[in-house]
Amino acid sequence: QELGLDTPKVMWVSRFPDGEIAEGDESQVEVRVAASFSGDPALLEIFRLGGDIHRATAAAVWNKPPDQVTEHERFKAKRIVFGIQYGAQSGKIASLIEGSEQEAQDFLDKYMARFPGVVRWMEAQQRLACEQGFVRTATGQKRRLPLALGKSIHTEDPKVQGALRQAINSPVQGTASHICLLAIRYLDEIFQARRLKSVIISHVYDSIIIDIHPTERKVIPKIVHRVMSGLQFPWMHVPLEVEVKVGPSWGE
Repeated sequence: QELGLDTPKVMWVSRFPDGEIAEGDESQVEVRVAASFSGDPALLEIFRLGGDIHRATAAAVWNKPPDQVTEHERFKAKRIVFGIQYGAQSGKIASLIEGSEQEAQDFLDKYMARFPGVVRWMEAQQRLACEQGFVRTATGQKRRLPLALGKSIHTEDPKVQGALRQAINSPVQGTASHICLLAIRYLDEIFQARRLKSVIISHVYDSIIIDIHPTERKVIPKIVHRVMSGLQFPWMHVPLEVEVKVGPSWGE
């Protein structure tokens, strides 16, 4: 962490002479999972249409054409949407967008009015945590939240509020992680079945990092893209989008 994000990325290089590093990135997978969970028609439509998701979200909230959304508005929309997924309130979101609390609250109000399905899902998750003391990911993993059990979603207790934020975030983050882990499993099966020399190095956030043998430079990116974008789940209502980049190091 002290080195910063880019420095350790540059340090990741291939073990093979003339080898390269590939990164398969599940684009905005947590946002896509949250949209699927919420079932909000307006939000799902944005993903089905494709394009720049954050710009389209900003356009929907501020009621303007996407091509009129400024880069600063897109930046704020991106930060706020991720903040919402973590259950952040206006104070925290204000720091994320480097703006005022009133500005953050105005966006929150507009976002929730534009995408009411998101609000209903978030409140439903919090009620579940209060009723049963845990929530689950789409694949069944349980996140225990004993501090929320028997409490109200309108509590002012900061510890309970923290548990209620986890009730929103844990199913999203846990499900997104499972998607990537499942992709790794399928990739590993293919690598072994085809006796490929390339090696899966790691899973970092929404990305899978692979050390490519020079003889497999053309085939590996195609396999990675096909596997990661081809994952299908009955609860996933928007397509997965994958970007595969290749370079002499992870950072390049």
